Amino acid sequence: MPFTLDADAILAAITTIARAHVTGVRVAFDYDEWPDAPPAIHNASQAIHLTGFPGEDGTGFLYQYGGSDLAIWTMRVPLYTVVADSATTSRARAWALPYVARYPEAFRAHIHLDGAITAGSVSFDEEARIVRALGDDWPGYDGFYIVRHVLTVVTKGGVTNAA
Repeated sequence: MPFTLDADAILAAITTIARAHVTGVRVAFDYDEWPDAPPAIHNASQAIHLTGFPGEDGTGFLYQYGGSDLAIWTMRVPLYTVVADSATTSRARAWALPYVARYPEAFRAHIHLDGAITAGSVSFDEEARIVRALGDDWPGYDGFYIVRHVLTVVTKGGVTNAA
């Protein structure tokens, strides 16, 4: 069976892990489900997770030819945790700080790459940072306090090359 990358399945798994295993995340949205503006956030344990789409915000997909029978896909996925709205920014730093560590802990324990993948890894190889907007396409998030992570997923699998 030739190697294929099911990016949608990987992105769905990322959203599921954030929803179920990152403490304090009230609701998690997949890359094509984002609301135009998040609901109000009244305390530290009501964060909203947004799984971004690779290729936006400086991330992307990379295919590498790993030899005559190996394919390697690297996917960098932006992850956003909306922790405070503009009305509660005085508490935003204290609310955001735990999420910097919660994401790596949750993904280390719960992401499992399987299926046609013969090898795989995930890492947070870019520093987490605070952003106050998600760009021109998402003005409803302007002024919110948002932790941005980038999850790098590397998958390798056997391919069949026809002559």
